[in-house]
Amino acid sequence: MATWQFTINLIPNEWAIKNNNNFAPLYNEDGYDTDMTWIKHQPTTNFKELFTAILPQSKSWSKNMLCWGKEDEHDIQVLYQDNKVEGIGLRLDLNQNLKEILTSFVNLANNLDCVFFFPEYKEITKATETELIKALKKSRAASFVKDPYGYLNELQN
Repeated sequence: MATWQFTINLIPNEWAIKNNNNFAPLYNEDGYDTDMTWIKHQPTTNFKELFTAILPQSKSWSKNMLCWGKEDEHDIQVLYQDNKVEGIGLRLDLNQNLKEILTSFVNLANNLDCVFFFPEYKEITKATETELIKALKKSRAASFVKDPYGYLNELQN
């Protein structure tokens, strides 16, 4: 992931409700993993068409991943095993115009009956533009895009 990208994971809304938006079950000693959220909650059968309407499908570097968009820009990545979705990740390139893609990602999440999970903050929120913009503004990616040298200098301190 590039420093100028912001990561969002989609979590099935039903799982989030059942777990009171508690992010703790998603974390282990290796980081976070959303596959448990998808076990009983697979996306609609037309999810590939929904993604293709937003970004062109692209070649994946893994046999267990489907990709749309460009890896170092806006993209969508779907992890799957045995034809079952285990995770849906979205990345936004904060160097680009975001207006249209923000709306598309919010609509996508709502069409799939999902909420947003922001790993950077360990936070689960409703899939709204307001929540997404709020998360983007406080992100490391936004800090980097706004002032790359200042961001890098802060890393040294």
